Amino acid sequence: MTTAQTHVERRHTPWYKSLRRILTTTHHTEIGMLYFAFSYIFLIVGGLFALWMRWELATPEGNVVDANFYNSLFTVHGTLMIFFWATPVFFGFANYMVPKMIGAPDLYYPKLNALSFWLLPVAAALLLIGWPNISWTGYAPLTVIQPDIGVDMWILSLHIVGTSSIIGSLNFIVTIWRLRRPGINFSNMPLFVWSIAVTAFIIILAVPVLAFGLTLLLLDRNFGTQFYIPEGGGDPILWQHLFWFFGHPEVYILVLPAMGIISEILPRLVKRPIYGYKAIAYSTVLIGVLGFGVWAHHMFTTGMSIKALAPFMLMTMAVAIPSGIKVINWEATLYGGKIRFNTPTLFTLSFIGTFIVGGITGVFHAGIPVDFHLQDTYFVVGHFHLILFGAISQAAFAATYYYFPHFTKRMYSETLGKVHFISANVGQYLLYIPMLALGLLGMPRRYYEYLPEFQGLHALATFGAILIGVGTIIFLLNLLISWKKGPAASPDPWDAAKNGMPDFMGEAMNEAEAQRHG
Repeated sequence: MTTAQTHVERRHTPWYKSLRRILTTTHHTEIGMLYFAFSYIFLIVGGLFALWMRWELATPEGNVVDANFYNSLFTVHGTLMIFFWATPVFFGFANYMVPKMIGAPDLYYPKLNALSFWLLPVAAALLLIGWPNISWTGYAPLTVIQPDIGVDMWILSLHIVGTSSIIGSLNFIVTIWRLRRPGINFSNMPLFVWSIAVTAFIIILAVPVLAFGLTLLLLDRNFGTQFYIPEGGGDPILWQHLFWFFGHPEVYILVLPAMGIISEILPRLVKRPIYGYKAIAYSTVLIGVLGFGVWAHHMFTTGMSIKALAPFMLMTMAVAIPSGIKVINWEATLYGGKIRFNTPTLFTLSFIGTFIVGGITGVFHAGIPVDFHLQDTYFVVGHFHLILFGAISQAAFAATYYYFPHFTKRMYSETLGKVHFISANVGQYLLYIPMLALGLLGMPRRYYEYLPEFQGLHALATFGAILIGVGTIIFLLNLLISWKKGPAASPDPWDAAKNGMPDFMGEAMNEAEAQRHG
């Protein structure tokens, strides 16, 4: 067979049907699809662990699993959902779309892009095999004195996933800076590309701090140092400073891509140009900057002086301003638009609503006296999940439905999509609103057993979690069935170009593909 025939066969044979192609591909679209597959697999795994915990919490007594196993479920669930679901799913969109949106043939370093992905399965395997039981925040001194080797595997897993994130982020930055086609500059660059660029800078600045803290923890555990042990002159609060210096920017690592992708699909769904392009772009940068000045609001109850805490209280209030700017501009875009209540539109509107609810419940924590009452209660759990699962999953679902015709050239079932929307939204509010109420009533977080008077709200939350699980199954089945048997999609399935909207998945994509194939 000639080289030309091999090339033609390679182009016309689905890449995912060849194990060799899966393992060796370096093209950004195929790496993006691998990220999608990986992230949705771990959405299922992490979701099953969450359902397991919720089933345990449906009754006050621990009668489903023992306390140690529950704590391991809690640890692995939290780590999986943050590092192996929410981050990779938007890295998948970024891989697939950023080169197309800027007219580039691929990412600047294709082989490093492949390495960035293939580090993730290794990290996930280490985490699942290690099965640690220390909570996903890894607070010292528990993580120092815990003899289980699973803690060391958790540390190594986070080091590997952090390396993956840094490699990928550097690649995105160089690609955006060096491979933009003529005519695309920072004044008209797609807002999703803006969000990925800022997110990449946050990762490069924040993840090394977590790596430093993890290295100190590894030394304490295995080489006799005492960075986190008070008896040896160390300080366990040092871990909190290092972890939360990473941990709060991590929120924006997850939220900014979601905001960026909503800013792309919303105007095309309502047939109206985005309102306040510059305000949204600049607010993205401002969130990235201010996000590094709020970490100690997680530590208001650790005994720090009020002089040290007050600036973090003010900064936490200030970081809500650029987020509010985005919400106002999204609402202004909706005003006067032709809203079509299809599945991606519904999930887009749900993202905006859920982000508002989750954001407002977070602003309460900026007040030091209020935070003293709410700290380490289920109110924190409810707020945290409204943003990091509620809002982010709504954006991921909206984008998946919106770009599904671009990815597969087929349409999904609108009926199943709307069933998914209803179950996901009813489920999330039945799950998280009772958590807020439990926190106000004094229910502590991370408890394996609880007082009987809290059972009603816990049972309601468990029912909500089951609804989310059912909706997710419907969602995945819809995608898999439609991928094989769905009706053919038109080149412009959302009529974006027909309504004068620049289709960055169209014009720039075609030019990039032309460059790739000559």
